[in-house]
Amino acid sequence: MLLRRLPVEDPQRLVSISTGPTLTEQLFSFATWEQIREQTGSFNGALAWAGLSRLTLAGDREPETVDALWISGGSFAMLGVRALLGRTLAPADDVRGGGSDGPVAVVSYRFWRQRLGGDEAIIGKRLIVERVPISVIGVVPPEFFGFEVGRNFDLALPIYTQPLLRGEGGLTRDQPWLRIVLRTK
Repeated sequence: MLLRRLPVEDPQRLVSISTGPTLTEQLFSFATWEQIREQTGSFNGALAWAGLSRLTLAGDREPETVDALWISGGSFAMLGVRALLGRTLAPADDVRGGGSDGPVAVVSYRFWRQRLGGDEAIIGKRLIVERVPISVIGVVPPEFFGFEVGRNFDLALPIYTQPLLRGEGGLTRDQPWLRIVLRTK
């Protein structure tokens, strides 16, 4: 068995927050994430993410299922992952309903090559995800696969667009579903 490091800048400085050893003790709510994000003075950054969700992508072909990674705005910058094309998610993208550009996504290199044909003009084009138009703002480099070895994402979406895609009845502010990672100084 080979061990792989997360393909980010200084991965040894990343720590995952947990309140115990079980999976449920590693999940946090929107409300907890907001409190931690505001109190990171002892750290060089914080990000929240959720495991892959299966979403429906419609378009010029038959609808298909894609794997979506929910991630807080500014996470790629905190990790030192730069876009291959376009840009990555900014904190201004991670607001309810989407930022000034509306709902946006960053796509994985694999998805961009295989599903989107490696189209270099993809930036600004829209994908229909769960019947919601989402603008593609960037493509990440091929070495960034997400946070879970062996589970690659297709789309990275801001966590605060989750109610837009899953419906207002989806998750409440107090329901645990996010994992939190901090970067030490």
